[in-house]
Amino acid sequence: MFLLAFAAFLVGVALCRFFRVLVLAPASIAVLVVAVVRSAYVGHGLLHSSFEFAVLWISLQFGYASSLFVAAVPGILQRVKRGRMHAPTAAPPPKGMTLNR
Repeated sequence: MFLLAFAAFLVGVALCRFFRVLVLAPASIAVLVVAVVRSAYVGHGLLHSSFEFAVLWISLQFGYASSLFVAAVPGILQRVKRGRMHAPTAAPPPKGMTLNR
């Protein structure tokens, strides 16, 4: 099961790299089919099948989320290096555009 979980993690990373989050719905169905077919082939019961589906599905989600995190790290490190930890604020209006009361 560890090999399948690692494969699901890698599939999650690949899906994040090339597709948007909506692709996780068909991927989850594919994970369900893999878990049910494998449990039926090996001869495990429904409890083991549902546990295997949960582990594979969580691995898929972690793979997708970790790829998002890894993609965001360089931008975060650049902001830390420049000293800008907060989101950029709006620039002040030009001098001729202010209201004098």
